[in-house]
Amino acid sequence: MGHIDETFACDHPKSVPESVCAHMLSRIPTELPPGLRIRDYWKRYTGRRLAYALLCGACDELPDDRRPALAPVCRACFKTLEDEGVCRGVSGEPEIPTAARQLRLELRAPYYGGLNALAIADIQPLHRGGDAQWLALTAKGCLLKINKGSNFVELSKPLAAPVDFASALTMRLSVDERYLAIANTYGTDGCVIDLEKEESCLTLKRDDYHIEHCIFPLAFFEKDGRPLLLHGTQWNRLDVTDPATGELLTKRQFVAASEEESAPHALDYFHGRLDVSPGGAYALDNGWVWHPVGMPAVFSLKKWLSGNVWESEDGPSRRNLAQREYYWPSPACWIDDQTLALSGLDDDHLSTEGVRLIDPGSGKCLNSFAGPSGDLFYDAHLFASGPYGFAAWDIATGERLLERPSFHPQRYNRTTKEFLSLLPGNVLQIGRVLEP
Repeated sequence: MGHIDETFACDHPKSVPESVCAHMLSRIPTELPPGLRIRDYWKRYTGRRLAYALLCGACDELPDDRRPALAPVCRACFKTLEDEGVCRGVSGEPEIPTAARQLRLELRAPYYGGLNALAIADIQPLHRGGDAQWLALTAKGCLLKINKGSNFVELSKPLAAPVDFASALTMRLSVDERYLAIANTYGTDGCVIDLEKEESCLTLKRDDYHIEHCIFPLAFFEKDGRPLLLHGTQWNRLDVTDPATGELLTKRQFVAASEEESAPHALDYFHGRLDVSPGGAYALDNGWVWHPVGMPAVFSLKKWLSGNVWESEDGPSRRNLAQREYYWPSPACWIDDQTLALSGLDDDHLSTEGVRLIDPGSGKCLNSFAGPSGDLFYDAHLFASGPYGFAAWDIATGERLLERPSFHPQRYNRTTKEFLSLLPGNVLQIGRVLEP
């Protein structure tokens, strides 16, 4: 990255100057006519925390030692170039700070007799199951309870469920762990199992429009102590159902004035993976829109169920958080009811690994830092698990607290504080993060 040359500058005070290539200065008008867009730019990280410069296309293509000097500009001019221009790409690398105080990772691989003979379709943590710590679903439709310490596995009879157990499956547990939702991940069918009665209590169905690109939307949450299921019923419609009674709580009808017109409130949006905030306040809707673009969005469950029946479609609480070409769902996790960790440092690019902490109520970014990549989990620290391994992060400072390239967990049990990686042959690799 070229040095900053003070001979090029905007005419405004620069108490904390930003930097651009000299060619970008000609794009800063004294008065911007309405509707005028300044030309394209490329965002290049400088390697100093999250600092970046704005470059024209020609300068971005040059190697660092041949790139002309950078020019300091005030924050207002820098923001004008960003807001009125179009970002065409991201390059360079931000700094990933490492904390002096590092956490430790303890790994073990407990033996479970007969487990390797089963084909596991999905596995989820149990938090209220006594000795049972994990609940798995086999490709033959049997539920499998994996107990802590005793190396004992409890296998149920095959479930009577309207799903294809030979295809990819998704399972979600209710907060009280009484109900289990099962669906074909890229299919039309699913059901809810009452685990106390060991029988199906609710049939789930969605239409088949582009389902091969849409994870079956499923998520449990609680309202006034009652477990409820948020689920997809059409490619552009979500509903909430009480699994105990089968009551639909989000009754509404889309009616178009004519065949040529869309019905009012109808979304041009393919719903995907759903994740509800810990207290049931907000839902993350990790779907997509044409052309195609992944577009994670949030909306208020409270306002939907107690006020506006159209809240999930176009209510004031629904906010689009990013758009990523040909990429969805975006890795994300809830920190609490007021904070969502969303992967990617930029709204429209995932080329820079990191996270943004977002307030779902306002859509504003509360903090961001570079580094986390892959699936995200939170419990006192932010954890990331992906192709590059496992790492832990301090969400206040953005510092990396732990890095283990050889560990790739898929699930986390917040009760036992254990991460699980399912290895070939159904070997369970368990990791626990320890203080130094």
